[in-house]
Amino acid sequence: MVGTVSEAIMAELLGEVGKLRDEVKGLPADLAEPLMAIADAIQSGKTIIENHADNKKRELKELSERERVIMERRLMDAVNKASGDLERAGQRMAREIGRPEGLPGWAQIAFAFGIGVVASVTSIYGSYKMFGNEQESQAEIGRSVMEAWPELDEKAKALIEKYY
Repeated sequence: MVGTVSEAIMAELLGEVGKLRDEVKGLPADLAEPLMAIADAIQSGKTIIENHADNKKRELKELSERERVIMERRLMDAVNKASGDLERAGQRMAREIGRPEGLPGWAQIAFAFGIGVVASVTSIYGSYKMFGNEQESQAEIGRSVMEAWPELDEKAKALIEKYY
């Protein structure tokens, strides 16, 4: 039974070669020899074609096996990378879930507000302590300068404006 188109063509060719041999035997001797050579050449060509087809089948099988191995390797690399990514994500989620709960949102806001108030009060008190004691003396200097201002020359006024 014939399985493929090429096998069917080969079977038909062999049948034709067989008929040709039978017909050649009935020809005169001077034609029989060249026709037998043609029949032998056809048979030899058929053998060459079959060998070539077998070689190509083998090459294709080897190529497909190499490609299968390469694809399998790539697939395994992709699976390993994906499983590593998934494992890292799972570990990160486990760490997140394992953390203790923090303060509720309103408590965090209240805490931040309290820190802001304490910092403001500290800043005001520190400013007063650093500069508050000097306010009276600074005011006295200012009043003195204002009283004497109309009597000062331009050079003195420029010098005072430069430093105050």
